[in-house]
Amino acid sequence: MNLIKLGCLVSFWYVGLLNAQEDVPKINWSDLQESKPWTATEQWEPVPKKVVPGRYSSAPSDAIILFDGSNLDAWHKPKYTYGARMDEAEAIIKIRAAKKNEYTAPEWEVKEGTLIVKPGGGAIETKQSFGDIQLHLEWLA
Repeated sequence: MNLIKLGCLVSFWYVGLLNAQEDVPKINWSDLQESKPWTATEQWEPVPKKVVPGRYSSAPSDAIILFDGSNLDAWHKPKYTYGARMDEAEAIIKIRAAKKNEYTAPEWEVKEGTLIVKPGGGAIETKQSFGDIQLHLEWLA
């Protein structure tokens, strides 16, 4: 009895599959080649500059190296860092927007090519501002 039910189920599934395939519209590839609908979403210009990838331990040709293991020249310590409470963060954002933030040399250490956080040394940030980025980061925990 179960075998008969299975046979009926399979045949109904197969008939349904055949009917479903009839509803699928056929693609006219010649019309697509003439209308080229994909050009509405493609961006061909400006052509990006070719990037030469880094080899072994070197960086790609377009990289901005923020830390090379020798110094913190690209970094500074902001006087006002973002606080944990929302009212602190809002006040700091207003100070930064007015460009009144002050900076000092970072208190973190560079030792044998490694950047080491100094406890209580505060935050550091890059001197250069960035928008959208592609980030390559290497670390050892």
